[in-house]
Amino acid sequence: MSEFALTPPRIWSIPRPSRIKQAIQARFFVPPIEADSVAEILHAFGQTLAQPPQNLPLGGRNSSLVLHTSGGKKVLKRYRSPWPAATMAYEHSILDQLAACGFPAPRLNTTPNGETLVQRNGRTYALFDFVEGINVSATFLTRRQRQQLIAQAGATLARLHHQLSGFSPAGEHHLGYQSYSGGRRRDLAWHLRQLAELPEKTRDLPDPAAQWLCQKSDELAEKLTELADVLETAALSRLIIHGDYGLHNLLFHRDGTATVHDFELARLEWRLIDLITVLSRLGDAERRTFMAAYAAEFPLTASEWELLPQVWQYYRLRGAVQYWHNHFVMHGRNRLSAAQQRIQEADWALQNPSKLWQLKAAADQTPRVMMVVRLFYPWVGGTERQAHKLARKLLDKQVAVELVTGWWFRGSPAHETLDGIPVQRNFTLWEFLGIKGLRKFGGYLYILTLLWHLWRRRDDHDVIHVHGLNYHTFTAVLAGRLLNKKVISKLANSGHASDINKMREDRQLALARFMLPTALKCDRFVALNEKVVDELTAVHIPNSRIIELPNGVETDAIPAKTSYDLHTPARLIFVGRLHPQKGIDTLLHAMRQLTERHDVCLHLLGDGPLKEELMDLVEELGITHLVKFHGQTDDVLAHLQEADLFVLPSRAEGLSNALLEAMSCSLPVVVSAIPGNVDVIEHNQNGLRFTVDDPDSLAQTLASLLTNANQRRQLGRQARQTVERHYSLSAVADQYIDLYRDLIS
Repeated sequence: MSEFALTPPRIWSIPRPSRIKQAIQARFFVPPIEADSVAEILHAFGQTLAQPPQNLPLGGRNSSLVLHTSGGKKVLKRYRSPWPAATMAYEHSILDQLAACGFPAPRLNTTPNGETLVQRNGRTYALFDFVEGINVSATFLTRRQRQQLIAQAGATLARLHHQLSGFSPAGEHHLGYQSYSGGRRRDLAWHLRQLAELPEKTRDLPDPAAQWLCQKSDELAEKLTELADVLETAALSRLIIHGDYGLHNLLFHRDGTATVHDFELARLEWRLIDLITVLSRLGDAERRTFMAAYAAEFPLTASEWELLPQVWQYYRLRGAVQYWHNHFVMHGRNRLSAAQQRIQEADWALQNPSKLWQLKAAADQTPRVMMVVRLFYPWVGGTERQAHKLARKLLDKQVAVELVTGWWFRGSPAHETLDGIPVQRNFTLWEFLGIKGLRKFGGYLYILTLLWHLWRRRDDHDVIHVHGLNYHTFTAVLAGRLLNKKVISKLANSGHASDINKMREDRQLALARFMLPTALKCDRFVALNEKVVDELTAVHIPNSRIIELPNGVETDAIPAKTSYDLHTPARLIFVGRLHPQKGIDTLLHAMRQLTERHDVCLHLLGDGPLKEELMDLVEELGITHLVKFHGQTDDVLAHLQEADLFVLPSRAEGLSNALLEAMSCSLPVVVSAIPGNVDVIEHNQNGLRFTVDDPDSLAQTLASLLTNANQRRQLGRQARQTVERHYSLSAVADQYIDLYRDLIS
């Protein structure tokens, strides 16, 4: 068995109270099988009892004894009743196969007639060689020791799957597939029948779980049907799985090997079922260790990784129905609550894709990304929206992503999962205490708490991806140097609002200028436009460390505009922060001119520090009835699709997300002629440009579009094509993945 050996561990463990209780019961309780019956059973196996039998507690399903016999130390197993004879034959056929190939599993004893099962008093018994080893399922271990044993468990399961691939056992199991090409024994129809019948049986039970299950039965049937349609024809290969794999069914030995026992639930299934069973019992770091060891021996296919979330949900929901059914068949305790728990666990993989892809990263070295954003929800701006969308798309592409930001707002949670993205907000003091005068102190505190978070989660990421260049970039670079992690910084702004200039001038935090030299030591910089590239090269960043990548838009999810007839009044729209950088005052003065000759209204989507000032300006210009302040909204696309023209009068931009989204809606766009905008908009080809800070130029440009339907149609369609060709979020995410891989390779 040396081929299964890892580095031999010396296992130091302290038993938990449950293990101590089992030992006391085994020592002092009367064995469940009488000595006379034991002697008769051993006689059938051609052996005699040398010492009184001892209890061996292995769980509630079976009664097992340790026996000292004429043939050596043995374990006598009494099967629960009723346990089908064909299922016992199935299990023993698997054990015989493992014995033939030398895999570390229990060895069956046979009667002189070659039988492995003996019947006595209506019960069925089997005799096994005793296996010396250490079971650590109910013990305290050091973290390092536990990780070593979990790695050993992962490798052992992979080898078990290899050994049983293609094997067809004798007998049959009431669970799993009938054959390598046939259907399931308990197929979808069986589960739907149970769900139709069980609520009636359950309705009057006093157990709260019973009422909860009854309420969920229709929803459960619908979900199982939906999943079966996807999975039962999917490319998921079948093999013999263990069925209840975990540390509780392993015995570790001092030579570095491990013996797998309890094959009652071994059956023909997708191997993902075994993996889901064990992963659901482990913590995050332990899951990664297990999968890395398993995949090193027997990697998952691309289809298996892709379908793992759905298989996870399907297996848990089927298990819930079977537990519910078994409550009435086997009358065991807690089966209804176990069914409820399975349903509650079913969505774990769908709700936590980042944790799932952490497993994939452990298995195939996919980069794991920690995104750092200084501000995030509930604060919403272009940088925050783009970070959110990119993280979500990376998760869709099976890249593990987590996001860390500042805890700036009292009402926001310190931890949450947003669209599957784990979000951590680190303590910053400022808005959390409601004392604005402490804002600067909050920035310095954020530096410390961010550094602590990156160090504490150092084993969970390979790349630190910073959005923006500021004091949080300084912190990320320090962490990267300390922890040997690669750091990327994506610069959001150029020109007047340049990220580099903000640090130089201490605009957001005093002493930030002294942090700038360190912040500029990122391994790579992502520039949104040529102006950002120029600013980086001006501070002596070599071109080899600069990557020009645009923001991305989910074009597939955005329907294109089909009609270019104007509403009455014509609807102009702006989306963005109400901030001096955005030039909204220029737009309002242009609106005043437009209203003299055109029937128009303006919708402003967003919030910010200039709101009150802009509302005063609207009143001063006499256009209060024509301008609507919508504030912050989550339904930007719906507003864009109802608009006639999009306007972006910014004084400084990196690459506007709002602009790209408007273009993806096939909306005609009018933008200020500044870096960032001019990189996207070619005048009179896919949009129109006007002179920045010039209300007359903006009013004339808008007027020309309002009077020319053909031009609106041409510019809108060309805008959509531009985004599809160059700015689709999927293509941008692929380029980031290539960048991550390049950095860590």
